[in-house]
Amino acid sequence: MKKQRKRIYTALLCTCFLFSTASVPVLAAETEQEEEMTTLSSRSGEAEVSAAADLASALGDSNISKITLKQDIAISDTLTVNRAVTLDLNGFVLQMTGNDSVIKVEQGGELTIADSDKDKEHKFAQPSGGLSAGLWELNSNGSETVNGGIITGGKAQKGGGVYVAPGGKLHMTGGSIVGCQARYGGGVYLDNNDQTGEPSEFTMTSRSIIGCTASDYGGGVAVNPKCTFTMNNGSAVRSCTARLGGGVYTNNNGTNGPGVFTLCNGAILSCKADSWGGGVYNEGSFIMEDGTIKNCTAEWAWPSSGGVFNHREFTMSGGAIGEENKTDKSHVYNNSFTSAIFTISGDATIYTNVANDSRLNADGGEIFGDVTNAVYSEYGAVIAGAGSTEFSGAVTNNETGTIAGGVFTGSVTNNLGTILGGDFSQAEPLNGQLAITFEPNNGGISSRQEVVWSKEGTPLEVPTPEPTKEGHTFEGWYYDNNGVNKKWDFKTDRAQYTMTLKAKWEANTSSGGSGGGGGGTTYYTLTFETNGGDSMQAIRAARGKTLDLSAYTPMRDGYDFGGWYADKDLTQRITEIKLSGSKTVYADWKKREPDAVKNPFADVNAGDWFYRDVLFSYEKGLMSGMDAAAFAPYANTTRAQIAVIFYRMEGSPAVEGENSFTDVVRGSGTAWFYDAVTWAQQNGIMGGYDNSSFAPNDPITREQLAAIFYRYAQYKGYDTTQGGMAIREFGDYESISDYAMSAMAWAVNTGLVKGDSNLLYPKGTATRAEIAAMLHRFVENGMK
Repeated sequence: MKKQRKRIYTALLCTCFLFSTASVPVLAAETEQEEEMTTLSSRSGEAEVSAAADLASALGDSNISKITLKQDIAISDTLTVNRAVTLDLNGFVLQMTGNDSVIKVEQGGELTIADSDKDKEHKFAQPSGGLSAGLWELNSNGSETVNGGIITGGKAQKGGGVYVAPGGKLHMTGGSIVGCQARYGGGVYLDNNDQTGEPSEFTMTSRSIIGCTASDYGGGVAVNPKCTFTMNNGSAVRSCTARLGGGVYTNNNGTNGPGVFTLCNGAILSCKADSWGGGVYNEGSFIMEDGTIKNCTAEWAWPSSGGVFNHREFTMSGGAIGEENKTDKSHVYNNSFTSAIFTISGDATIYTNVANDSRLNADGGEIFGDVTNAVYSEYGAVIAGAGSTEFSGAVTNNETGTIAGGVFTGSVTNNLGTILGGDFSQAEPLNGQLAITFEPNNGGISSRQEVVWSKEGTPLEVPTPEPTKEGHTFEGWYYDNNGVNKKWDFKTDRAQYTMTLKAKWEANTSSGGSGGGGGGTTYYTLTFETNGGDSMQAIRAARGKTLDLSAYTPMRDGYDFGGWYADKDLTQRITEIKLSGSKTVYADWKKREPDAVKNPFADVNAGDWFYRDVLFSYEKGLMSGMDAAAFAPYANTTRAQIAVIFYRMEGSPAVEGENSFTDVVRGSGTAWFYDAVTWAQQNGIMGGYDNSSFAPNDPITREQLAAIFYRYAQYKGYDTTQGGMAIREFGDYESISDYAMSAMAWAVNTGLVKGDSNLLYPKGTATRAEIAAMLHRFVENGMK
């Protein structure tokens, strides 16, 4: 009854335009029990509050657009915001005391946190250990001082200080969030995980998030897919800690787009991660236009990511990371698992070390710290882009790394990596070796010379023995000189970059038929009569040469090729032929039976090499189209799609328990692949990466695919002992990762994997058509 009377009386004050600032009179019967009341200021639509109940009531009153604290307030319940309202802390403390007390900005809500008294001092202490290490606590005897209004003490699963639901908005124009804790987003959590509604937004134009912790990710702020967090002016995230992303964590589920963190100005200071990304752990999009990241640390020492761990897309066009002194550990690591892209441009400056395992676009700015390209040998890494970035620290390019651009003024060491471009004229010194490849172009086995790298260039030795190719004369070693095929002069030319020189051949001229006088080589011609199939070019080879006919397969619409025959009547089937004279072989055809399943795909035609493979995979329910009419044969295939394919091949068994991947959790966004990934991990067929992520949206590589087929074959009890040396016939077999070598050898020997132009491309992605072909071979031919 008392509260109802207060609300009626307050309404009467508004209605009657009573603008007095004196205390509001109360009924005599209520005087002894009366609590501090909400009073209206001299402006309609504003409220001043001194108690928790009045603050909650004012937040629920749609007529009030601004609420000002008049003293410190303790809150034990959740404060809900579902409309546009400004909360002026006015230099006071809003302390959360309950286990789940938090400010929740719901869909359609827009909360502005302001502060009219920025000078009032509050003392905080920092515990020395335990789960709360790093968490600041309000303590009048503490050594840390924070000025102005404070939100503190929050504890929650998501968003220790403020939880912003999908469609909600938060603006901080004043005040600080200090000493709040959560599993995700110790200070602020921006949510979009339910995949519905609009994403949440957070803009921070003043004051700080300080001393907050998250046991999982986002000690200061957690930004979920499609949500946005923007820092401006003098704002800061300081002394926050988490397992991943001590300061800020951005997420990306590959469906709704990345969470976006834009650092327009402000600073991320003295934040810490137990594993990666002391300042920022970026799985979404991190845009750094200005501002500072410094004195941040990460426990994982190498490669260190105290400043930024980039997992997706990091664009730095301004601002600075680290300080000029060498003690700042705000290092940057550009990770390889998701083909991360780090672009530095403009007047951006990095004083700390940078480790690159993916792509670094050197479009401008300067890196003073040491740079390591290709930290881990199994991952390729590229420094490229416009090439105007100045690298003034020591640069190391390891064996699988590539440098194609940049201006280098410090020392550069090349550990047999690839050097394709860049300005090394001011580098001091150049160290290491270049790998020069000699490709005989079907005239033998390729070879490699490792030469000392120098600014003046290094002479090459003539490879011995000279390559030979039957029926051809060796013309010399040629290289690409700015688009012109030029012969290498071993006396005068010098190698300054990584090069591949290819043998040039000239076909010998001599008559066909039986003979060839003067003791020269006699050549004969093999003609292919395709009997209605596609025409095939005749083969000219030396007398006595045996040709393997399995390498020559014609195509004919509506027919399957039945093999080659030595006679027109197709009675003498042959698989090879020795040229004792010019000869003709004849194709046999088997009329193709009508497909058991109708081809639904407009981009898969009967003449395509993968036609039967795609229909087989579709008919068996292993692969479906990207939509009702498109198979997308040339598109890449993701790791999640591969898990689903093998899960279907096993009959989609029931799955119990959960997987251990941080990026594959139950939810509407993962429903289509959650059971498949869980089954694949539980049965040892697919694993994740070192940071416990599965990376479901990463494109599958050819060597990963071979390893998955290999493990699945072992899971089924098939014989996987077919190793052999066939894999060594491919020019790039040495680039196969150690973990995949046995699997790739088995896959090549069984015919599951076929190379292209003497190359396996183990790090290349596998197209959907190639996967359909592998599935067809595996299932029909039986790898038992």
